[in-house]
Amino acid sequence: MLCRKTLVGLCLTAFALTACSKSNEYAAPPPPPVTVAAPVAQQVAPTVRFTGRLEAVETVEIRARVKGFLRERRFEPGDLIKKDQILFLIEQDSFRADVNAAEARLSQAQAAASLAQIVYERNKEAFDLGGTSALELRTREAELEQAKAVVLEADAALDTAKLDLQYTEIRSPIDGRITEAFVDLGNLVGSGDSTLLAKVIDDTVIHAFFEIPEITLLEHLDKTDTQRDNSKRGKFTVALVLADGATYLNRATINYIDPEVDRHTGTVQVRATVPNSDTKLFPGMFVRVEFAEKPIDALLVPDAAIQRDLSGAFLLTVAADNTVNRTPVEIGQVFDGMRACLSGLSPDASVIVVGTQRARVGAKVTPKPAQAN
Repeated sequence: MLCRKTLVGLCLTAFALTACSKSNEYAAPPPPPVTVAAPVAQQVAPTVRFTGRLEAVETVEIRARVKGFLRERRFEPGDLIKKDQILFLIEQDSFRADVNAAEARLSQAQAAASLAQIVYERNKEAFDLGGTSALELRTREAELEQAKAVVLEADAALDTAKLDLQYTEIRSPIDGRITEAFVDLGNLVGSGDSTLLAKVIDDTVIHAFFEIPEITLLEHLDKTDTQRDNSKRGKFTVALVLADGATYLNRATINYIDPEVDRHTGTVQVRATVPNSDTKLFPGMFVRVEFAEKPIDALLVPDAAIQRDLSGAFLLTVAADNTVNRTPVEIGQVFDGMRACLSGLSPDASVIVVGTQRARVGAKVTPKPAQAN
């Protein structure tokens, strides 16, 4: 009886050990799941980008043209200024005195010339009657001409004095916005060099200057209406992207191409002009100048799917047997989050767009189609 129970126990123990051995056998995990999508065939227009700087259409330096003490300032910094508006006033007393003195000298010269005219006419009458010599007549004629020259000289001196008096009222030659005053009232200005007092900037129109490599310019001279001859150039426009990433509302029109290539940089300076009625653009700002090239056919994939290493850009694609392949591609620009692949990619390829970190080249994956938006 004891032997039979012992035998049953041994059988149960062997069965239990056999069951535990089968449950602990290693089972390979399934291939990792990834999301795949086919590239989108689409025609896109690549954008060419250059860094540009903005300049006002007109910037005028306001300088003192006569020497004197600065008496008045008739504006506030940043004001909108009208043409011929008085901006500064230099002390005028000495200049008025100079005008008065010049007027007196002119009157004196005119009186002397009038007397010389009378003397000459009487000597002419006497010479005709034989009462004086030819030498005497020529002497009186020379005195008359000298008196007339003195009148002309005095008249010119009066014009100069009036002009200097006029220059004491320093006016703006253009409409625009004025900077702060660079010289305080009471200072002596115009001594030696003409003193810079302020600047008036017309920013209603803005110039955008940028540099284009000569090879790029040659390509676009063939592809667009950007002609070298200003009189024959068409209305080729560019977009201005500001520092905050916003594109300026108005497009700029290219209206000048430098006729000479910079031998040091191999670039050509180009100017585009844009209206600035909203005064959002400031002279001196840096912008990104962009314009589209001719449309091309490209295959688009999510930009996040693009991988890079020392050999360049590539995609992870899934073959028919679910094996991961490395597919080198030539990439272009990004369009609404989609990267253009210019070559190397097949239109029917299955590109891994989600789960690239789980995929290994040569290994199997479990592909799942991406859901259409």
